[in-house]
Amino acid sequence: IGQRIKRLRTQNKLTLEETAAFVYLSPAYFSRIFKDEMGLNFSTYLNQYRVEAARKRLLNDTASLSEIAVAVGFEGQSYFSKVFKKMTGVTPGKYRESRGLARTPED
Repeated sequence: IGQRIKRLRTQNKLTLEETAAFVYLSPAYFSRIFKDEMGLNFSTYLNQYRVEAARKRLLNDTASLSEIAVAVGFEGQSYFSKVFKKMTGVTPGKYRESRGLARTPED
């Protein structure tokens, strides 16, 4: 399952249902097993994975926040920024700024 998430991390619509179907389980059973094994629900795990990928890109990439959000699998910058701040305590723009990669005001 982890490999599937890695392969499809840029797919905006990676869902619990699709992933459960990939391993031939019902979504409810997959969800229960996933949480038991990983200690997190599927969507939290996926968002953590995407935020970590975004953190790396924010440090090494000059792409806009919108481009990074889509590249790591979020549907848009607004939700990406909300999730990123919730998980890291700072906005993506502030994270990038504090690491010395400030961009133009369009971020």
